[in-house]
Amino acid sequence: MIKAFAQFWNLCIFRSSPAQVPSDNNALVVLLLITVGFSVLEALVLGAGSVWIFFAASFTTTVVVLAIIFFALHLRGFAARFRKTLAAYLGTLAITNALSMIVVWLSTNNEVSGFLIAGFVIWRFAVIGFILKHSMEISIIAGALIAFACLIFASLVVIALFPGAFAPVSS
Repeated sequence: MIKAFAQFWNLCIFRSSPAQVPSDNNALVVLLLITVGFSVLEALVLGAGSVWIFFAASFTTTVVVLAIIFFALHLRGFAARFRKTLAAYLGTLAITNALSMIVVWLSTNNEVSGFLIAGFVIWRFAVIGFILKHSMEISIIAGALIAFACLIFASLVVIALFPGAFAPVSS
């Protein structure tokens, strides 16, 4: 487990490639559950609403993004790389979701919070861009732009499917 975490962390710091991460069925299921679990925990830390709605929204976002990545890999002729890309995406997303809770906690009541959060978001897109760079043989900037477009599209899908999920919660 520590070895797998180290492999995903190395991806997060741009020192590895998606080809080096574990991608068996058990690893993929565990990674998906951890990723969605951290997303739900993050929503709870932020004081959001229903756990089940955020679980469904997080799962839907992940599925939509991965479907787009699958089709992009297929169009580029690299469909065989999807398993490794999937594992790399889920593993690094689990790490960045866990770290995002720390960033949010550190950014409360702090005058540099906007810069901290912006830097973190840019790093998150750079990590996904780095994964797509290796998987699709494109530039890291193109990969980050694809990741950004995926997130925008997935957000629109989630908002359409779960209209009340992102409404402010009154105290």
